[in-house]
Amino acid sequence: MAAAKLHQDIFTAFSVKTDRIFTRETGQIYAMVGKNEELRVVSNVWFNAFDTQKQYRQVLQHVFDLFADGDYLFWLSDIRFLTSDSAKSDEWTATKLIPAMFNAGLVREAVVVPEGAIAQEGQDSFINADDGVREMADGRVRSFSDIQKARRWLLSGIRA
Repeated sequence: MAAAKLHQDIFTAFSVKTDRIFTRETGQIYAMVGKNEELRVVSNVWFNAFDTQKQYRQVLQHVFDLFADGDYLFWLSDIRFLTSDSAKSDEWTATKLIPAMFNAGLVREAVVVPEGAIAQEGQDSFINADDGVREMADGRVRSFSDIQKARRWLLSGIRA
């Protein structure tokens, strides 16, 4: 599958198995969700564009459902190749999804971003958020462009 090859580094670094593939009406894959039950990691990777905010939220809702129904602790979100704008869902993500994820057992989330998109590896992903959101996330959501650094931080404290 061509889409999986784009993110082979994520699949290799975290040994995730594909759980669900999300496609646009054209059949183009816009996201994949994977999981590794042993490492207790859920991953989502984005490919190019989604058509609607509903499609965006469907992917993140599926990630949430895995946390709510399973025994997962860590979330790896790869947005390196995401070209759609999710800004219209930012408030929902920050005020509804992320708090629900922590309540469902999320310990840490690593967000993989394009090289050069962050000032420092491992910086707080909510560095520019309002005080309430930043306090709620408490540094548990961090951004990385280096997948191995993301892996080390995400899985720190467990045998991996």
